[in-house]
Amino acid sequence: MTEASHESANELGDHTAAPKATTTNASIENVDTHASGRAFTHNTLSDAHPHEKTGNADSEETDKVIEDRKRSIEIATSESALDSKRPRRERTSHFGLERIVGCRPFKYETYGFAAERRGERDTMQDAHTIMNDLWAEYGKARPLEAPRLAFYGVYDGHAGDRAAKYAAKHLHIHYLNNVAGYLEMKESGLIAEIGPKEQRKCITDAFKTTDTDFLKLAASQGWKDGTTAVVVILYDDYMLVANLGDSGAVLAKDIDFHLYNCDTGTVETESSDYKALLVTKDHNPMVHTERMRIQKAGGSVTNGRINGILGVSRSIGDGAFKRLGLTCVPEIVAASLTGKEKLVIMGCDGLWGDLNRPDAVKFAGTYMRSEESLTVAKGILDRQELNFSDAELRERRVERPATLRRILVQSVVKALVNEAVRKGSTDNTSALVIGIGEVSQA
Repeated sequence: MTEASHESANELGDHTAAPKATTTNASIENVDTHASGRAFTHNTLSDAHPHEKTGNADSEETDKVIEDRKRSIEIATSESALDSKRPRRERTSHFGLERIVGCRPFKYETYGFAAERRGERDTMQDAHTIMNDLWAEYGKARPLEAPRLAFYGVYDGHAGDRAAKYAAKHLHIHYLNNVAGYLEMKESGLIAEIGPKEQRKCITDAFKTTDTDFLKLAASQGWKDGTTAVVVILYDDYMLVANLGDSGAVLAKDIDFHLYNCDTGTVETESSDYKALLVTKDHNPMVHTERMRIQKAGGSVTNGRINGILGVSRSIGDGAFKRLGLTCVPEIVAASLTGKEKLVIMGCDGLWGDLNRPDAVKFAGTYMRSEESLTVAKGILDRQELNFSDAELRERRVERPATLRRILVQSVVKALVNEAVRKGSTDNTSALVIGIGEVSQA
């Protein structure tokens, strides 16, 4: 590598390191081929019947007066119906989570917590987004019977933190606006449903818009920043995962007594209540399809990097490499929630570099079920309830297990970051853990 290349590689940080390949499990269906997924449907109010005129010319003026009066009644009735059906918030726990009443009902709720450590880097270049209710960010009235939307993102910046922070601020807004646009089209009868094909376009267009807008800003400021990304979206009881580069996610599902090792395809003898299901794969220039795209665009792959410099093949930003085959189009997978899914662990390469994904799931399962962790979590819960009346405690009894689990999820994300550092991570290390549980019926 030339001296100039070394300078560029140092500026780009850890994404100049030799990338590690990972695999994705075939049971998670790619949106490109997922034709049998559950339809994303949406209920709307029926249109009021218009007043029918008699057609008699002599009574035309009278008819007009009657029509105006009926229209006024229809408008008033319609507005009353809208008010009665407008979504409202309902507190479901003292942990701060709210369920949106009036939205299409869903069976599973999600909640996310994040943790990060700077490591031995001079600056923290990672960013994250946690939106347990994405509609709260919508600038207009929430659509009637709106689907549940939750959005979680982890962004690993390089050559600066500006691309990561920009994506964390804007990507979910672009996605939300795209979904809202499709809901309007459905209400108008232009499309029958919002299915996997439409979801893929909503996500892909959000990534493209974020990339285009940031590149314009970066060009005007002379920035060279870029960022990888992993995003998890809950649309009703359907999960969509999209990623760029080496930020990734793993799903933890319930099984009895054993841990399934995704790397070896074997069942470990050590006991665990979770199995790991890889839902993303890394994008680096050494992957055959990625290398072919880079070379076709006129770029080269040297020492596992685009033109010997950039160690990922998909990212937001990195304007100098976009003409060399670098793309911002994410890989997207989708799956229905079945009740066995318990956690999604998301992280940047600082987490995954020294803590592989099956081991992360195993660690989380062991940690959350340890006597020490449960004792600490119960202590936190007890302190939260110190000033509650007996009536309030009786009312919260049914919610106590779910609240305890949220405390454990908040605790385990910090433990995962610390474990990665203990294993040798010196990079910026960020993790985001999504807890998945059934909606309380109380």
